[in-house]
Amino acid sequence: MPPTFASDGASVRPDRFPIVKRRGAKLLRLLGTLRDLSSRLDDVVANQAAVTYTIARSDWTDFEQPCADAPHASRVCRQVDCRAEYLQWQRQLGRPVAIDRKDWEWAAICRALDTAGVLAPGKRALGFGVGSEPLVAAFASRGVEVVATDLAVEDARTSQWVEHALRIEALQHPAICANDTLAERVRVRAVDMNAIPQDLQGFDFVWSCCAFEHLGSIEAGLAFVERSMDCLAPGGIAIHTTEFNLDSDEATVSEGPTVVYRSRDLHELERRLARRGHTMSPFTNGERGPGIYDYLIDVPPKHYGTLIVRHGGYRITPAIVVARAGGG
Repeated sequence: MPPTFASDGASVRPDRFPIVKRRGAKLLRLLGTLRDLSSRLDDVVANQAAVTYTIARSDWTDFEQPCADAPHASRVCRQVDCRAEYLQWQRQLGRPVAIDRKDWEWAAICRALDTAGVLAPGKRALGFGVGSEPLVAAFASRGVEVVATDLAVEDARTSQWVEHALRIEALQHPAICANDTLAERVRVRAVDMNAIPQDLQGFDFVWSCCAFEHLGSIEAGLAFVERSMDCLAPGGIAIHTTEFNLDSDEATVSEGPTVVYRSRDLHELERRLARRGHTMSPFTNGERGPGIYDYLIDVPPKHYGTLIVRHGGYRITPAIVVARAGGG
């Protein structure tokens, strides 16, 4: 049988037309199946959002109990750490009552500082990468003198974190601290966390909230924590939260805009601080807890109030590092 030719000159035998037609039909069915699966995935995401939203604001009986984890411990975020004290700080920070990874960070930082007795008039604090977080207002309301730092507005990296613009207006939370009191007790300053100025010294406490994982690499973040200890008076306290890898103590996201720390990295940080005469509270756990929030995984692009999200293929949750400067 003589061949026929397609418009591009390729040879197509007429007796092959039925095969091509059948394969084309199969491909169309496959595409239809993929569209259906995509729709079902959208439904799964929507269903998780509805379930998570409902659970986050439902039965709080268990949350009337004290938090299971000690406030001064270096640890990962777990549901058992989102109980009575967590709720108290949520209310003080003007947050809605719900389980949320960012709220855990803020509450954990406040719990540790309150227990250490440094949220008091006359104390001096230094915050890194503060953005618009309510902690600055909360500390100022307690009489603390705060130097709130972040990248300069004109810094090209600021565009990656829209809310992180160095403006006193971004720190105003009148329900927590009156604006005039805030202006009196808070000073804003542009600071690159990779190059902390030498004159920032003598503070009673320093803190950062999920900031040092954005410095470009695992090593850059560890170096920042080490350098932040130099900003403290002897015996001062440093509190930092970051992203923690729940899936692996080997492979992780080690470079880029957002890196993910492992147990081995935080144990290494503990050793490095000890060599410099500082004391980091031993990292106590890197395991999930028994609660439902220790298993729910948030799905982008929405955030529905969970403790775990995925990044770089790994399940991640916040972790807190608590350390004291030597010499106190």
